[in-house]
Amino acid sequence: DPSAVNALAAQDAVNDDPVTALLKAWGAGDDEGVKALFTENCVVDTAMDIPNIPNMYKVSHGREGVQEWFDNLKEKFEVRNPQVNDLTIGSTRTYLSATCDVTYKKTGKAANVDITTTYIVDNGLISKMIVSYRDPSAVNALAAQDAVNDDPVTALLKAWG
Repeated sequence: DPSAVNALAAQDAVNDDPVTALLKAWGAGDDEGVKALFTENCVVDTAMDIPNIPNMYKVSHGREGVQEWFDNLKEKFEVRNPQVNDLTIGSTRTYLSATCDVTYKKTGKAANVDITTTYIVDNGLISKMIVSYRDPSAVNALAAQDAVNDDPVTALLKAWG
């Protein structure tokens, strides 16, 4: 539910801050608005030890990497009840600490997740976004059954009947 993200931006809105604008654009489902808030050669660092959700938690580059990250979030997770714990806005660095309830759509498993994101701002645009979870293993566990289902031997046995 991307509209739930609007609640994050509303709690500490600063009109000229690109991070607040990012949260609002994402909450409104405005993909082009989200990408426009990043530099063309930005870095999206979401690398964490979450092997049950392959190809999502990695370092990506450019606005294509931004689009990929947010597409993955929308495709794989339902996000509810976002709460800002800390939003520290600086001229070149913004720190966001938040919690939210997430459900991994493929398994229906849910957890409360603590998220820390650091944004590096350059000339009014985000040049780097670093996302981390306090407990990546909790997110990994949400997809544990999905990882078993995706195992090639299991898939072969199911197909064989």
